[in-house]
Amino acid sequence: MHLDTLQKSRREFFFRSRKLASSDQVIEIGPFSRPTVFAHEAEVYYADYYTTAELHDQATQLNIPVDQVPEVFYVLKSTDLKYQVSENEFDFIIANHVLEHVIDPFRWLKDLEFALKPNGRFLITLPDKRFSFDKFRTDTSLPHFIEDFLEGGDRTISQHSLEAALYYDNGYQKKENDVTQRLQNDFLVRNRHTYHPGMHVHVFQAENFLNSVLIPFLSIGWFNLELDAFELNAELGEFYISLVKKDSPVNLPP
Repeated sequence: MHLDTLQKSRREFFFRSRKLASSDQVIEIGPFSRPTVFAHEAEVYYADYYTTAELHDQATQLNIPVDQVPEVFYVLKSTDLKYQVSENEFDFIIANHVLEHVIDPFRWLKDLEFALKPNGRFLITLPDKRFSFDKFRTDTSLPHFIEDFLEGGDRTISQHSLEAALYYDNGYQKKENDVTQRLQNDFLVRNRHTYHPGMHVHVFQAENFLNSVLIPFLSIGWFNLELDAFELNAELGEFYISLVKKDSPVNLPP
């Protein structure tokens, strides 16, 4: 089993307080060629927006060996994962670099919360915008997440599409950032409707997300999830979150 630096770092954080057992039921969302858990370690199911064949095509284009891409069990292109899984089914739900792509991430978390067993863990990796092409963008705020949760995130997706286009750091691709070009009428109109599954809808900085978004949101009581652990890995440009499902009464979301 070959592990690269990202996989080793995530596994070291994820399984620090709760070791992985061969009897564990695990679902990993969007692993592409870097699964966190392997089939010989637990009963693991992989989920992705794309089919295995489509991911093999993408891997080939990126010169990644297709045998590094695990078989996709749950395809999410036309059906949300919440409709394909059962209540109290999984010990771990793992999502590395997924939440930033989700239009309404806290509703997504809530929808999957029921699939966790009591004391099950939701393990999440997010990119820190300071280390990516998102560094010029504004962090998604707590009020924005709350409004999306209550009203649905589809209403604001054109705003996120515009922001992603306007503030993308071309320096990430060793190109110049031509601001005047981005303020042209055609550019603005065209990029209002450019959302795609690979787009970063929301952006975060580790400490700001922890203290100004995650902890306050969980305190509202709409979740049975509580924060177990949090860690920034600045060297790899990402941060890790462990949420534990508690079997205790909470406020029902509106």
